Amino acid sequence: MKSKSIILFLSLVFIQLSVFAHPPKKVELKYDKNTNSLLVTVTHGVADVKTHYINIIEVSVDNVSVKKSEPTEQTSTATEITTIVLPELKSGSVITVKATCNKFGSKSTTLKVE
Repeated sequence: MKSKSIILFLSLVFIQLSVFAHPPKKVELKYDKNTNSLLVTVTHGVADVKTHYINIIEVSVDNVSVKKSEPTEQTSTATEITTIVLPELKSGSVITVKATCNKFGSKSTTLKVE
């Protein structure tokens, strides 16, 4: 009986956490070769941008970490949008961005420079 109560309690805690904390839904990248800038748009719906937000955006180029952004709140309740200036990139370079939620989870995506 005691083990069933513990399992039920842990299940309820997990369900509560999953309702309020969730990973980013989508990460979109646009690289502008003229300005060497990367526009990062992270879809991550939240109720309060100051308490639940994307807190780390890590950028790698060809598997080498080049930039890390650490916002302290989200741009809007729907998305985190940031522009990151990168060194000049060659065609064929692969940009990888990992966006991490301050509560739970992360999402990564890649973009090949044309």
